[in-house]
Amino acid sequence: FFNSDTIYKKWVHYGDNEHADKTVPERYGIEAVHHEILGFNTYENRLANYIKTYDAFQVANLMRDFRSRNGIDKFIKNVTSEQSTMYYAYAYVSMYLVPYVYWTLEHSMKNGRDVVYFITRDGNLLKPIADAIIKETGWPLTTKLMYGSRKAWRVPGIDFDEDGNISETVYSNFGLFQTSFDSVDKFLQAGELTKETFEVFFPSLKNYLEMEEVSLENVVNFRNMARENKEYNEHLLRVSQEKLEIVSEYIKQEIDPTESFTVVEFWGRGYTQNSFRNILRRTFKDDSLYSEFYYARSIYQNEEGSIRYNFTNSAKDLTFIEFLFNTVPMKTVTGYEEKDGKIVATFAEQHSDFYAYFEKYTIEFASAFAKIDFYDKDSILRELFDFSTDYFQRYKKDPMILDNFSQFSDNAAIGGKDLAYAPEFTPKQMMTLRIDELSKMTKSLPMSLEKSSPLTNKIFKMRQANSRMIRKILKKK
Repeated sequence: FFNSDTIYKKWVHYGDNEHADKTVPERYGIEAVHHEILGFNTYENRLANYIKTYDAFQVANLMRDFRSRNGIDKFIKNVTSEQSTMYYAYAYVSMYLVPYVYWTLEHSMKNGRDVVYFITRDGNLLKPIADAIIKETGWPLTTKLMYGSRKAWRVPGIDFDEDGNISETVYSNFGLFQTSFDSVDKFLQAGELTKETFEVFFPSLKNYLEMEEVSLENVVNFRNMARENKEYNEHLLRVSQEKLEIVSEYIKQEIDPTESFTVVEFWGRGYTQNSFRNILRRTFKDDSLYSEFYYARSIYQNEEGSIRYNFTNSAKDLTFIEFLFNTVPMKTVTGYEEKDGKIVATFAEQHSDFYAYFEKYTIEFASAFAKIDFYDKDSILRELFDFSTDYFQRYKKDPMILDNFSQFSDNAAIGGKDLAYAPEFTPKQMMTLRIDELSKMTKSLPMSLEKSSPLTNKIFKMRQANSRMIRKILKKK
């Protein structure tokens, strides 16, 4: 280059090596700008060291580059609340969802599918990720959001045999009545009952109507009686047929059974899928139709008419991710109605500040991720997912998780109350409530304590010390 005829006004060399990029250029009269490489933060280091492949470093680099672009320091003490949520959406949330969605798209495409349906509310997060990936890869897939839920489909999709008898699954631990209810009204709604019809079908249980809440013990007692109650079962079948009419109209409006399609949820037992299978067959009057669903993991295996593809067979707990899905701007679909000549889902709207961060930063990650040329794509997808779920269980006190995830809320069952994953305890709560009562208020006592004030933690430690002392005294006696 020095011997060429190139004419230049100024020559500036940029680099991160003190000797090669500063000392040597300056020796030749070149203006040198030395800069340090932004190092990995703790989370990125743990990701890279957990997987220990070049592909893992490529993903960690995406996260580091994001911090570099947005001025996010690698030391958590220097990170603002806004930056924390930005990075959490980009680096943490993405690991739970993006590898799984990437796999479902690639797998369904290899299976010859043309249309991928994403069921609400999981689909409110999963479909935008899929769209970002498809935009980058150019894959020939169409995505659609399907408004449905266990709550909306469980009765019209109820299981019954050839003789019209209700299946045992309806009264199983995971059927219509699977948990306690915090009000009688919600209990009655689950069984498609009013107070009047309940008294007609179950006169011996009319004391239930006076209860403030219906305990699991009472629910199990009711299930056992309902299973043998012919009149009630006939009533349930009638309601099922009535509800099926408008659900079928919605399915006909949204689905072409001649298309090659598949359906995506995140995780679940498989009960909702079976309800969908029954609705699909009854809608198009074709018992040869089957439902094909993708899951991060399902509990049920393949069965007649229900094909399930699982991203992982690991028994790791994935229920915590349900709290993330509850940040979408809608509550569970409760049913359907006709509006302006179309069948639309009915649901309550809700607001979550976090959803805007998801839309911007998690989707930004999905686009960048889809551009990476991986050496071993199949392995890295599952390794990243495994890392994310393991990391959550091992490092729940990570400030990013504490500051963002712990405040997300959800309910575990139909009719339940939304509760924060790990709420902060007040000193008054710590002084007045039993430890078992406090434990029921949080999914993680250590996380809640970490978020709580020094005074609250001091009271907790004093209570622990007193408990140990009392146990010693009782043991001596």
